[in-house]
Amino acid sequence: MFPHSDKLPSCRKARQQQRLAGKLCAFFLILASLGLIDGLQGVMRAGSDTLEILPGQSVMIAGSTAVKNPAVGDLQVSLVPDDGLLRFVFEGYFPSYWFGSGMWRGDVQSDALCPPGRYELTLRFRGSSARNAQKYTVIVWADENDMRAGSLFFTQRLFGINSFVPAGACVAIALLCGIATYSAGRRYFVILANMDCAEIFYVGSEKETLVLWCLADKKRLLPPGQIHAILAPDGRIIGQAVIAEQKKSTLLLHAPAGTPVERDFLVYLRPFGQDATT
Repeated sequence: MFPHSDKLPSCRKARQQQRLAGKLCAFFLILASLGLIDGLQGVMRAGSDTLEILPGQSVMIAGSTAVKNPAVGDLQVSLVPDDGLLRFVFEGYFPSYWFGSGMWRGDVQSDALCPPGRYELTLRFRGSSARNAQKYTVIVWADENDMRAGSLFFTQRLFGINSFVPAGACVAIALLCGIATYSAGRRYFVILANMDCAEIFYVGSEKETLVLWCLADKKRLLPPGQIHAILAPDGRIIGQAVIAEQKKSTLLLHAPAGTPVERDFLVYLRPFGQDATT
């Protein structure tokens, strides 16, 4: 009889927890990927120069300067149509990690009475060529329902939130699930080592012989020809296997054809007859 039967329930539980956490990790990574794809397709279709805003709200924009040492009055703003209800408020210049001090920043502000529509905002610097002009399309929506209905992001149209928000949340959950997967897997293999067992991760056939592959400690070399017991997950001894060879941390064993062995079954790493009997 297998001498460590009392440890098998905790071993199976750790394995089940590892697989559940792994499936959850994969599930949330898929959701994060879908959210990211949705966000990227929306940005590509709308363009990085398109701004969406509601009446009474504002959005900050920034860009690089087209001249050296610009003054406040060098930035010229053109807004079409210019009805005074949508305006650009310049905040000033600031240093950037990538562009040094050559950055400007400002707010596009919409009055509460600003009519919905499409506006063209053009910013250029005095003395620079026309090709250096920075152009933005500002879309003013009547209300949140119109903004949601006209969004290019499927997530926003369906749930009313930006696609990158659930994508980021799913990445965080997937990271926690990944940590749980690692923790449960580590606990599982510690229990296996304490039971002197190795899990069979592949079962193949070679002529009239089954070839079993399992993980083993590469510091613990097992001699070819040694006979070991094959255990079902509940600890029953269902057959014998002979070591064919050990390749670093992978152990290859041969078992008679017809042995009812499957993946996730165990190999008792003590020689057959020591602490186990048929």
